[in-house]
Amino acid sequence: MLPRAKVIVVDDNEDELKKLSEAFYNSGIPCLPLQYDSRDRVKRYGIEKSTDIRWLFIDLHLEPGTNSEAAYLVGPIKEVISHLIGGGIYSLVFWSKHTDKAQEIIDRIKNDDVLSKDIPPPVSYACIDKHVFIEDATKLKEKLNSILSDNRLVSSMLRWENAVANASSNILTKVHQLAKNNNSWDLDKTNENIKNIISLLAYEASGFKVAKDDANTSLNKGLFNLVEDDYANITKKNIWSEFVFASNAQLKKVSTDIKVKLNTYILAEEICSDKNGETLYKKGVISFIDRKNTNIKLLFWKYRLGYHHSGRIYWSGAKSRPE
Repeated sequence: MLPRAKVIVVDDNEDELKKLSEAFYNSGIPCLPLQYDSRDRVKRYGIEKSTDIRWLFIDLHLEPGTNSEAAYLVGPIKEVISHLIGGGIYSLVFWSKHTDKAQEIIDRIKNDDVLSKDIPPPVSYACIDKHVFIEDATKLKEKLNSILSDNRLVSSMLRWENAVANASSNILTKVHQLAKNNNSWDLDKTNENIKNIISLLAYEASGFKVAKDDANTSLNKGLFNLVEDDYANITKKNIWSEFVFASNAQLKKVSTDIKVKLNTYILAEEICSDKNGETLYKKGVISFIDRKNTNIKLLFWKYRLGYHHSGRIYWSGAKSRPE
């Protein structure tokens, strides 16, 4: 129900784990510190695999007293990452006294079929030398802020994610403010007002009957209308100011497979019914049509679609057969 941690720190040394965590706290960044244990690693914390984690800081040498060669270090690291990370745009930061092994471990993961399959790839990775930063809280705080903002692409995506989350939070705050009666502590009355306000939003979005029959869709639609409006105001802050657009040449290199998958998000959703009359929601149906086909207008008339010479297809609503 509550949002999951976006930043996780893993170390076997309690004191060093505390110092890194405090550097985050002093930067105003909440984090979840997990102390590694050789018996169960981090499983005792009961944290489920997540796609919500954005930064994973992990000590390279999690098993004290063992060999510090990359071949031995990578095992515990794999266990931790594969247990915590379910995918998503996370960045991996090694926090260690063995920084010379960081690139060797990355290369070993990349070149090993089993490791590369078991460990979700990050969007970026970096390394912090404990020798340099462990005893200087100010330098460590500055280093963390530098790493978090270093990758302009990742920073832009995370700012957008935060803006969307903030928009949702703002709407719930506004609903609560509307529901309060002169800052009264009459909680029952306030909660009743909240229910009425959200119900009104659902009725406005879908109509009374539809809202009653399909409350989930109607409530989400009603609230999302407000979220979208609030988000429009937030985006005036130039969230994507550091984003560098791809060139036309780069866009032409995007694989057909990626384009087809993107189409499943942006094309019409409701397409047909199955044999039982149930609506199918398989988005992104693609049909290849020969423009030279002399019967193309007839084909589109059958489905009441319009065809522009540029290749665009649109809903015409025409009732008469085209000439």
